[in-house]
Amino acid sequence: MIVLHVSSNRWYLSWNGFEWNVLTLYDSCVRWCVPVFFMISGMTFLNPSVDITYQKLFTKYIPRIIVALFFWGITYNLYKDIDKLNIHYIHTTLFILFNILAKNILGPPWYHLWFLYAIVGLYLITPMIRIFIKQATEKDIRYVLILFFIFGSLTNLLNYFLPYKISFVVPEFHNYIGYFIAGYYFSTYDVNKNIRVIFYLLAICSVALTFYATYVMSHKLGKPESFFYDNILPTTMIIAYAVFLFVKNCKFNAANIRASFLKNNYIIHLSNYCFGIYLIHDFGIKLLVYLNINSDTINPIVSVPLNSILVFIAALGIVYCIKKIPVLKDWIV
Repeated sequence: MIVLHVSSNRWYLSWNGFEWNVLTLYDSCVRWCVPVFFMISGMTFLNPSVDITYQKLFTKYIPRIIVALFFWGITYNLYKDIDKLNIHYIHTTLFILFNILAKNILGPPWYHLWFLYAIVGLYLITPMIRIFIKQATEKDIRYVLILFFIFGSLTNLLNYFLPYKISFVVPEFHNYIGYFIAGYYFSTYDVNKNIRVIFYLLAICSVALTFYATYVMSHKLGKPESFFYDNILPTTMIIAYAVFLFVKNCKFNAANIRASFLKNNYIIHLSNYCFGIYLIHDFGIKLLVYLNINSDTINPIVSVPLNSILVFIAALGIVYCIKKIPVLKDWIV
């Protein structure tokens, strides 16, 4: 996610040059991250063996996201508008504060916080989806994923190119519920090795196609075209499924390495920091922009991974400090 946002930070500004081409390539390689986030959530929340009750949803999971959303949404907007706030111009200040509050309610208050609205929506319907999952066979779930691919993904791609729009749609599949269910499906059922290999090959082709289509259509339109970065396009979907399957089926040389990796305290602690890092990381990107450390001043081939590492370290450090503060550690990171 950090690589995605670092590479997209100057994507529109660097149009039609070497820098833009490199940023487009990086962006094309990591578009799978958002769908995989939804898949990981589905893997956990739809697992019948995991106790997900209404009480837990409405007293633990959803409130924590909402509190974090409001806190960081307000913080980011205060950062943006701090120079406009003036105690001597109370009406202007109140208008700005009201606007910030409205952004948090109507959403999203900051570009990357849209994910929190989507995940809260999925959490709200999780009890109903769990009823389906509990009764469904593998074939039933596979049928849902096929519908998700056709009506949530393929029709979207066809409508982009066809002179006439396909009116026969199923709105229920034009969202992230398919990835939510896919996370449970791929984590629960084994996929044949030959099918996995096909997914891997298609994923490589999809990365290349995403880059090529973005490059061609952008030059055809004379401006950056981000359509092929859409999270529910077939190319993005295939890459996300392939990444998920690869990690799930990754084999280590020794059987005990995998077990020790999963039990590693550092890995466990790092996983506990991921939510906070996601929330905070854009401050790190803004700091690098302020310091003029970006793909314009440093070769983009180097700057994107370098800046991503710097942002990650900075966000990790901030989250680490907040984790030491009572109350805040449980609600905003």
